[in-house]
Amino acid sequence: MLLGSLRTAARRLSDVRDSSIAHVHCPFGEGHGFLSLPFTTTTTEMIMTTPVLTEQMRRKNWAMACANVAAWIVALARRNAMLWGSPGKSKTASMQAFAKAQGMEFLLLIGSNMAPEDVGGIPHVLTAEQFFRAMPPFWAERLTRPGVVVGCDEFTCTPPSVRAPLQTMFSDRRIGQLEIHSDNILLAAANPPKWAPNASPMEKAMANRFVHFDFIHNYEAWKKGMSSERDEWGKVWIPSMPGDWRRFVPKWGDLINSYLDKNSNDRDQPPPESDDENAYPTPRSWHVLRDCLAAAEAVGAPGMVESALCHGAIGKVVGANFLRFKATLDLMDPEEVLSGKKQFRFDSLRPDLASAMLVSLVSALKSNFTTDRLDVASEVFCIDIGKHAADLAFTQLRHLVNTRPEGSPIPPKSLKIISEFGKNVPPEVRNRGKS
Repeated sequence: MLLGSLRTAARRLSDVRDSSIAHVHCPFGEGHGFLSLPFTTTTTEMIMTTPVLTEQMRRKNWAMACANVAAWIVALARRNAMLWGSPGKSKTASMQAFAKAQGMEFLLLIGSNMAPEDVGGIPHVLTAEQFFRAMPPFWAERLTRPGVVVGCDEFTCTPPSVRAPLQTMFSDRRIGQLEIHSDNILLAAANPPKWAPNASPMEKAMANRFVHFDFIHNYEAWKKGMSSERDEWGKVWIPSMPGDWRRFVPKWGDLINSYLDKNSNDRDQPPPESDDENAYPTPRSWHVLRDCLAAAEAVGAPGMVESALCHGAIGKVVGANFLRFKATLDLMDPEEVLSGKKQFRFDSLRPDLASAMLVSLVSALKSNFTTDRLDVASEVFCIDIGKHAADLAFTQLRHLVNTRPEGSPIPPKSLKIISEFGKNVPPEVRNRGKS
């Protein structure tokens, strides 16, 4: 399966690279504000991506991870990342290198050179039907198909009249009547206003639609390129996002719910007055953080990545508070449960602990599967938790079953436990799992 995945990725990378070099979509020139770039722009680091397989490989990979990996995890979760930094640090080139690593085309939008109609489109009168619609710009049509990373540069230099339609693009993933394909990735970069020409602070409503990061320049990778005749920059690593990463979403949603139940003041706060602070907690930013933390756990990201995600989505103060809350949780080790050393007991006041246990058991089985361990996990899913929270167990059950080696049957004991559980699952819960 691994070799097949790598071959597929290689073919996709080859196809996209060939098509991107073959044509540069810029009929009006760079100055007009948008450009589809071939993979030739200089960057100070080469980004490579590989699956996270074993614990030993995981530690080795994270030791050489890109310094801006938290931002790339946001992007891989199809959420909006904003890179902040002083001029000349290769923010744009790093976005392009990220696109190359994903085998995707890179579309650069330079907001400071764009007019509102370059994003929102122009009215097109349909005389026969007696109404008009917005005719989108030519580059927008490409985003209706998969395989594109959009890098929106010079964001603070972009006029507010242009940032308004860009807000719709980033928030609703829509340009006029066109919907942006769910596979495509939206990124942005900006210099702080004090260092940029004709710049203005980002509107707080716009800022709340991003996860914010201070861009880190990779000096060691840059040094290697400086010593190279052909600008062969040092390599860094970012993880590949597994296809089932969203199985971690309920766990983090329940953890956030549990925190906000106890800390109501952190549920929703007004925007910070300082122009230097862009992240703050709202229902939207908590929702975004949930997905980003789920994606981070799916790739085995270390604690420093979780910290960067929390600070970038909901602010440093509230983010630190949530991380302290997480650190104090009495989370049971799934290996102790699978070995029989401990038994999980459901607490109706702490559904977040049950959600965390379900996700952890699946991860443990994915890394070390035996039929005996699946039998124990099935009991926890269907009896210890399922009797009290059938909906919670049912939504995660398919992930448990899929931990089996491909083609192997469900062990008789597990099959009996799951079948008995299934008889008692309410129809509304069963139908919800099908949707």
